[in-house]
Amino acid sequence: MTALFSLVEEYAALGIHRSGTGTQAATADWLATHLRERGGHVRLEPVEFDRYVADWSVTIDGDEVESLPLFCEATGQASTSTPATSPAFAPPGAGPMGVSGALDTDIEPGSLVVAATRHLTGLLTVSNRGTTLGSGVHVLQVAGELGGALANGAVIDAHIDARTEPAACPNVIATFGDIDAATELTILTTPISGWFQCAGERGTGIAVALDIVERLAEAGPVLFLGATGHELGAFGAAALHEQYINRVHTLLHIGANVGCDWAADNTRS
Repeated sequence: MTALFSLVEEYAALGIHRSGTGTQAATADWLATHLRERGGHVRLEPVEFDRYVADWSVTIDGDEVESLPLFCEATGQASTSTPATSPAFAPPGAGPMGVSGALDTDIEPGSLVVAATRHLTGLLTVSNRGTTLGSGVHVLQVAGELGGALANGAVIDAHIDARTEPAACPNVIATFGDIDAATELTILTTPISGWFQCAGERGTGIAVALDIVERLAEAGPVLFLGATGHELGAFGAAALHEQYINRVHTLLHIGANVGCDWAADNTRS
């Protein structure tokens, strides 16, 4: 267990794991090293996508607060001291869902909304997104615990300058044994990217997956995928799916929050 936890710590220490960033590239190299140490033959396969790039800020009553855009919802510039607000915003899921229905009022494209996300801890949370542009409304998400301030007329200043650009980030693929000769191919996948440091989410999944792949390889050939793009519609996993779907016998996906056991009153400890 100590060895698994060390892997989680290493993953978290790399930084923010968003797809297409330098941290995500370093994470791919880090995972490749651990796979080679376990006997895997590793390659990095770049996956192309449209990367959302933005500069943004939100201040509430004069203090800058942690915030995150609703990725791929809009591009262009917007600055305002009178943004529309939402004190309890449930971010739309993957794909160009737009924000209509998630906000109390209809918002014109090009406008800017500051929205407090719903989460049982009151922290900033986001939903996974697709890479297709959405409604054209800029949404800057802040922690749920700030919903009261948004509802009670706090002084807000918000700015964003966003664009999309062609990019690529690597899937980490490792083979154990002769997969070309395998009649019953086992594929083990786990995501490697995410919105934040993702220690308890991506990190735990990777640690457990590394342990499992060694055990599976003792029984026969295994294809391992450390999938990029998880927070952006899982495009990395989709790319591998197209290559191997007709050959898979067993697919094992190690997802998020492995071993998670917590209550709302102890999440800040």
